[in-house]
Amino acid sequence: MSQVQKLLSKNEISAKAGNCLTKSNEMMFNQSGLLHEMMKQCWGANFVSPIEQELKREDFKVLDVGCGSSSMWLLQLSEDYPSAKFVGLDKISKFPKDFSQNNLQFTQGDILEGLPFEDDSFDFVHMRFVLMEFTEEQWEEKVIKELVRVCKPNGWIELLDIEETKLVSPSSKRLLALFGEYLECKGISSSDNIMTEGIFDFLDATNLIGRIYSDERLVPIGNWGGDFGKLALKWSIMMFCSLKKVFVPLRMSEGEYERLLNQHSMENDYHSYLIFRRIYCQKNF
Repeated sequence: MSQVQKLLSKNEISAKAGNCLTKSNEMMFNQSGLLHEMMKQCWGANFVSPIEQELKREDFKVLDVGCGSSSMWLLQLSEDYPSAKFVGLDKISKFPKDFSQNNLQFTQGDILEGLPFEDDSFDFVHMRFVLMEFTEEQWEEKVIKELVRVCKPNGWIELLDIEETKLVSPSSKRLLALFGEYLECKGISSSDNIMTEGIFDFLDATNLIGRIYSDERLVPIGNWGGDFGKLALKWSIMMFCSLKKVFVPLRMSEGEYERLLNQHSMENDYHSYLIFRRIYCQKNF
C-alpha cells in the first residue's frame, strides 16, 4: 500500500457543513475542482500513461469520457498541450463555454448507447470518477468494450477512481451506509471490487490489450493528514452535500441530515482515508 500523501494545499481549509447552502451547480464545480487538484497533487501529473511526448503531436487525439460540466481535466490539458486535439463526451448537455482553446470540443453522448466515434479514433482514451454510474454487467458488456473499440492500436486507455473507502468516524459510517443504499436503488453493488478485479478481467477479456498497469494513492481525510487531509475533508463534505437531495428521502429528514453533516465536519481526527487507483494499458497493434 502506498504511503499517505501529505501534500500541502495552497490555502487554509475550513471544513464546514454550511457549504450546503452553495448553489448546486457551483458546488459541483468546486467539488470537481477540489478533486482534480487532489489527484494532481497525489500523482504530480494529470495522467500516468507514457504519452507526454506524444501529446506534442498535432495529430494526437484525446477522448475524455464522462467529462462532466466542469471538465477540469480537459480544460487544463488542452491548454498545456495546444498541439493535440481534445474531445469531451458526457450525457449532460451543459459544457464549459468560456475557454479560448481551439483544440477542444465537446459532444453529448451515452457510452451505454455506444460512443459516437469510429473504431480506432483516439490515441488516448481517458475516464475517471464514473465507477458508481454503471453496474458490473454494464462495465463488462459495454463500457470497457467501447473504450477499447475507439482507442487506436498502440494507443493508451486510462481510468481513475476510488478503489476503497475507509470512513471510520460514526457520522461518516452512517453517510457511507446511505450512499450504499442509494447505489442499491440504482442496481449497483458498493461491494463489487471493480477497480481491484473487475476492470482488469474485462480489459483482458477483449483480447486486444497487452500488459495492464496499476498505481494507487492513499488520501487521508481530516486533521491527521495535515493540510492535504483538510482539503480531502472539505471535498468529502461537499460530496455528501451534493447528494443531499437523494439521501434525505431515503432515511431521514432534512434537519437530521444537516446535523449529520455538521457532525461529519467535526469528527476529523479519526484516521479515515480513501484509496484512489489508476489503471492504464496499451491496445495491441
